[in-house]
Amino acid sequence: MKKTVLASLLALTLIACSQSEQTTPPAPAAPATETPVAEPSAPAESTPAAETPAAEQAAPTETVPAAETPAAEQPAPQETAPAAETPAPAVATGCSFDLKGTDAMTYADAAGNAVPEIVVAATCADFTINFEHIGKMPKTAMGHNVVIAKADDVKAVAANGVKAGIKGDYLQAGDPKVVAASKMVGGGEKTSVKVPVATIKAGGYDFFCSFPGHEMKMHGKLTVQ
Repeated sequence: MKKTVLASLLALTLIACSQSEQTTPPAPAAPATETPVAEPSAPAESTPAAETPAAEQAAPTETVPAAETPAAEQPAPQETAPAAETPAPAVATGCSFDLKGTDAMTYADAAGNAVPEIVVAATCADFTINFEHIGKMPKTAMGHNVVIAKADDVKAVAANGVKAGIKGDYLQAGDPKVVAASKMVGGGEKTSVKVPVATIKAGGYDFFCSFPGHEMKMHGKLTVQ
């Protein structure tokens, strides 16, 4: 009888369990949370290491040829300017000489040559200088004359004559230093002066123009031979 009771209880229990399963549907199992698979990260692009340029070989330094030091140029031989030729003395023909005066404040002979010296013949008792002013300027501006005096007295005679002025022919009246003198003339005029040769025979006498400042250019020697 015990076995029958146990079997009945077992049967009821199975029936109750069966109905319980049909009445309460089993709760759906929560879907498992899918853990997203981590996407493989894109491979990091390796930044190519900056190529360190190989040290550029320095361009070969061109050796600048040393500047050639020019050999010291020998100074060109300086041309020696020919010494100014001194005009030859004018030798008087006979006992006179024709002398010219110009507006350029010079004395010249008949050919236009400068006259640094007049040679007088010792045989002459007197010597005459025939003077002509061949310029055009008046005597007040460019007057000329011919004065004879010792070479050492020329400047003093000229200085003394300044006070006399043009009216006195720029000669001090009665100046003992004056051996002989012509009058003062202007362009186109003529005059003359006579010189005792015995007086100038010893030498050292000059002829010159006494117009202020002219004796510096207008003078020459009187030589007796």
